[in-house]
This record gives sequence, structure tokens and C-alpha cells, in this order.
Amino acid sequence: MKKLFTLTQVSELTSTPVSTLRKWAKDKTFPAFKLPSGAWRITEEDYEDWLVQVKERGADTPLSEDNPDNSTLREKKGGLPYATYVTTVDGQSLSSL
Repeated sequence: MKKLFTLTQVSELTSTPVSTLRKWAKDKTFPAFKLPSGAWRITEEDYEDWLVQVKERGADTPLSEDNPDNSTLREKKGGLPYATYVTTVDGQSLSSL
């Protein structure tokens, strides 16, 4: 019989909030499935395969430049568009400081 993990167990293993894992599962970017009771589960094999895929592609941070779809989220959270970050201080380039 296959071993099943709960989202709480995966959360503890990956330091990822359960709410994020649930969202990924609903978005089908995380291979968990819903039981008739409404609880989410993932098989040990699917979890290990998912970890390999995440490691191979690298993890995009939610507000990274690699995630252009999140540019509006970045701005809503108070961040600046990438092109407007400070590059000088008192007229001097940051690279020369």
C-alpha cells in the first residue's frame, strides 16, 4: 500500500505553509489530491517526484523578476517595479560605494 502524506506533514518537511500547498494543489502545480472527506493527500512517490522537479527547475520566489505575472502583486505589496530601484546615492553609483 502506498504511503500518503497530509499537507501538514509536507509543510513540516518543506517549511512551506499549508495554505500555499493547498493553493498549489488547487492550481495543479502540486500533485496532491482531495479525498471525499475534503482532506488533501499526496503519495510518497508523487512527493519525491515533485521535489526532484522543483530542484531541477529551481524555485521562483513569488516576487522575483522570473515571475512577471507577479509584477502587480509586487507593486500591491509596496515594492517598486524592477526598473525603478535605486542605483545611486547622493549622485554616486552604488557600485562605486
